[in-house]
Amino acid sequence: MRVLVICGGESSEHSVSLVTTKAVLESIDPEHEVILVGITPEGKHILLPEVGEWKLSDSPVLEDNDLEILWPFGGGELAYFEYRELIPIGEIDVCLPLLHGDNGEDGSIQGLLQLCHIPYVGNGVSASAVAMDKQLTKNLARQAGIPVCDEQVINHDQFLDNPEQTLQNLDNLVAYPVVVKPVKSGSSVGVSVAENSNQLLDSLKLAFEQDSRVLIEPRLIGREIEIAVLEDIGGELLTSVAGEITVGGGGIYDYQAKYLSDTARLTVPAELTDIELKEAQELAKAAFSALGCTGLARVDFFYTDSGWLLSEVNTMPGFTPISMYPKLFKESGIDYPELIAKLIERAIR
Repeated sequence: MRVLVICGGESSEHSVSLVTTKAVLESIDPEHEVILVGITPEGKHILLPEVGEWKLSDSPVLEDNDLEILWPFGGGELAYFEYRELIPIGEIDVCLPLLHGDNGEDGSIQGLLQLCHIPYVGNGVSASAVAMDKQLTKNLARQAGIPVCDEQVINHDQFLDNPEQTLQNLDNLVAYPVVVKPVKSGSSVGVSVAENSNQLLDSLKLAFEQDSRVLIEPRLIGREIEIAVLEDIGGELLTSVAGEITVGGGGIYDYQAKYLSDTARLTVPAELTDIELKEAQELAKAAFSALGCTGLARVDFFYTDSGWLLSEVNTMPGFTPISMYPKLFKESGIDYPELIAKLIERAIR
């Protein structure tokens, strides 16, 4: 089978994608012929002759190598240019789009692959776009009866037109501390906590670097619990055991805690009663279905004194060696190579 793997991308999660890709390729069935395509931070699509020695601590970045990809719109053979000569690669059986964030996890690359008639692992255009948008996700969750916390959403134009009035209005609407996050961003990039209005201004500026809309939520007191969902070959939704994230020092599970420090502790399986685990698994499947997901997703919750609250749905969760999604299914009896094989099998189906 000829498997296309796409990595890198234009988002702030470029390096995470490369490390995910390295881990996946080390575990994929060696009988597959793997074609590796990278997307540079500037958006150039290039053929990668080999996998790099990518480590997240090095913040790896792809550079243009002049081997530009020519996509087969309408179907046909993938090809690339080398010294102005067009060199065919062949037809692709299935694609693993291992991209995170904007122009990768938001439905963009999925749309490209559909235009090229290339089957791909994971969620389609609509589910990818909706899950990337935290406001839309919460609206759909509410309609499906899935509990979420209240939020305020501020757009950039509104903020620029009258920042003082915007802050004053927010002061009257929110109770500190609050969590401020871009509406569309992954790996918690641009997320911060504000304890007062002065910090809120700084948090808004940070979040607006990632998106034109910013979401403000109360800082919830509770446990951070994650459930992995996998759609098997027959369409049945398999849910994993639960994982719990604990961040030391009272911090939040942001990009630094996820990938660059040892402040976060991942507990798999999380200590839940059978009833609590069943509740979380059923809510995870409900969220998966409400957003129209296919293939896979990681569903994140806060477990508070008042019960479960949906945090977000991640349609292309990290597959790095320390990522929660593969850890959850390994604990549930599906190891890393088998997980990749199941995802490819489902995509072909």
